[in-house]
Amino acid sequence: MIAQSNQIKNRNPKTPIRFVARTIGGILLCQFLFTGQAFASETYTVKKGDTWDRISKAAGYPASELMALNNKKNNFLAAGELIQLPESKKSAGQPALNNKSMPGATYTVVKGDTLYSIAERFGSTIKALKQENKLTKNSIKAGQKLKIQTLGETIAIIVGAADANSVEFKVDSEYQVFRVPNRSGEVFQGLKGKKVKLTYKKANNEIITYTVQ
Repeated sequence: MIAQSNQIKNRNPKTPIRFVARTIGGILLCQFLFTGQAFASETYTVKKGDTWDRISKAAGYPASELMALNNKKNNFLAAGELIQLPESKKSAGQPALNNKSMPGATYTVVKGDTLYSIAERFGSTIKALKQENKLTKNSIKAGQKLKIQTLGETIAIIVGAADANSVEFKVDSEYQVFRVPNRSGEVFQGLKGKKVKLTYKKANNEIITYTVQ
């Protein structure tokens, strides 16, 4: 009975310490991952499947800034690699464009398009397209311009490719990552610093068309 009592005594003081340590560690980890707040001399250990874009969003810093800080010239990341984060504390995430208040974009119909295919492609409906464009029939023709509320337009400066499928832009004073089709990140990387007009899907920031200004 005495031995059992000593064993309990020896365990009890340790349990709260381990619990508190794990709790504090969990809070700090959650604060970094979900609020994006990084503290001085903070580092992040790369996990399998990580990209600069993902780390950028979690940390709340532009991917280009993180790459420059870590002397990275390409997008390669190895699992287990330590990434240094800027010392200053910064709020999480990249401010999203205020898509709800932005007017829709204009789409030019091409041969083979139908209202159904356009609605399906851009996340709209035939009814909405007809109402937005005051159409009384379902027929459309190549060259016709349609207003589409599910699309957005903006002028942005290309910061650089986050990876093959996404590119970072500066919109006004904010940084924003857009998806690019056909793994065309390298194409945009070659246009780094250029000002472009983007037409994109509001739902997921996927670029539909772009024009160099």
